[in-house]
Amino acid sequence: MKILFILLFTTLSIQASPYPELSKSEVSKLENGEYILVTKSVKDRPWPVVIFYKLIEASSLESVAVFYALEHQSNYIPNLLKSKVVGQRVATEADVRYELKMPWPLSNGDYIHGHKLSYKKQKSYKVNWWLVKSNTAKEVKGSAIFSNYKGNTLLKYESLVVPQSFLASFVEGKMLEDVKSSLVAIRKEILRIKNDDKSMMKELADKIHQTLNGKFIYFPKKNN
Repeated sequence: MKILFILLFTTLSIQASPYPELSKSEVSKLENGEYILVTKSVKDRPWPVVIFYKLIEASSLESVAVFYALEHQSNYIPNLLKSKVVGQRVATEADVRYELKMPWPLSNGDYIHGHKLSYKKQKSYKVNWWLVKSNTAKEVKGSAIFSNYKGNTLLKYESLVVPQSFLASFVEGKMLEDVKSSLVAIRKEILRIKNDDKSMMKELADKIHQTLNGKFIYFPKKNN
């Protein structure tokens, strides 16, 4: 009986959602391929905090490896024209300059975000980002957590953007659609590389290990 209890407890622990705020019905929706989108209003901010949950049929390492391939982002994220690493203070941080296509008659977005990669526990990875400078936003902060869940990844993506005043009138729905389309593209790219380009996936996963071990990936001369 004691052995049976231990086995049952272990199984339940492995299958439990890494995000206790999710209900059983929400976890069930995620397992069935749906996504969970939550918005939270913030005082004196025109746009809400956006929290997005999605199950990705890849390991947490594979998922974060593609997500944190920072200069590859412009190859698959809609309307992102450029993503170039322009600085690294430490191996696990990187500043990336982006150019984003904006709807007419606005000029393209030109901004730099800082990023930090960290390993949490139990095969869980986290990427934080924040605003360095931008012509479209006053404040940006966010995070993506890639948690192991039954051998796959349960992604929790959280973002707050405070736009410049000339963008504040943009409808909230358009911003939410942009977030969803970007995350759909991220999942699609993770699965594409996992299934169709195993050598690239190995290379990207190796870079995650190297980064967490203190190696500068984008500015290798700093390793000397």
